[in-house]
Amino acid sequence: MHDAKMRMSRRRAGGAPKALIALSLAMRDELLQSSSGLPPVHVKYNSLEVDPGLGTHHGAAKTGYIWVGRLEAEKGFDLVVRTWRSWENPPPLTIVGDGKLADQARELSLASPHVEWTPRMEHQQVMTAIAEHRVSLITPLWSEPFGRVALESLAVGTPVVHTGKGALDELVGASGWKLDLRGDLRAQLSDFYEQAQATTGRARARYEGVLSPSATTKVLQSIYRTALEPGVH
Repeated sequence: MHDAKMRMSRRRAGGAPKALIALSLAMRDELLQSSSGLPPVHVKYNSLEVDPGLGTHHGAAKTGYIWVGRLEAEKGFDLVVRTWRSWENPPPLTIVGDGKLADQARELSLASPHVEWTPRMEHQQVMTAIAEHRVSLITPLWSEPFGRVALESLAVGTPVVHTGKGALDELVGASGWKLDLRGDLRAQLSDFYEQAQATTGRARARYEGVLSPSATTKVLQSIYRTALEPGVH
């Protein structure tokens, strides 16, 4: 059914595409596994329209974890709640977002002096908040096709602790750490928190080298040149 729809779409468009663009290697692999007869699939990461820069917090003693996103089970928010509930003296945690699990965020913030929850925040305020924190915590339990919060975190020089689902591992690289979900999460989070203060420059360098507008535009231009070469189908 999927292949038939694709063939119909190609006919309506006046011919088969010479190339497809995926947002990550993880997305490309999923696409290739689920469909046959595709043209070459290239990877071009998203970037930000405006580079936020490191801001005034670069080099400052940043503190706390920040978790930004929809408060949903697939985003792993209940995993975060369980971890901080069972932690006697955890690092500070700021939660930004709303969703089906909002009651858990409210209860955790009321029960723990280490947790602050803000349901809604303007985007620029979110970016400032991420820049103010030592670590960005991203915990999806499903396969992320990209991961915008990871991109935003690296752009402001905040390293990322993540679950490695989908594209997160390839986006973050050495600018953060992957959680072993079968291990002791509190011990891992404590260890990563201590290491993170020295990782701001590495996070920003990752953004500039791979995810910035200039880096991603060069990749897009290369894809166009390849697709326009005679004989490319």
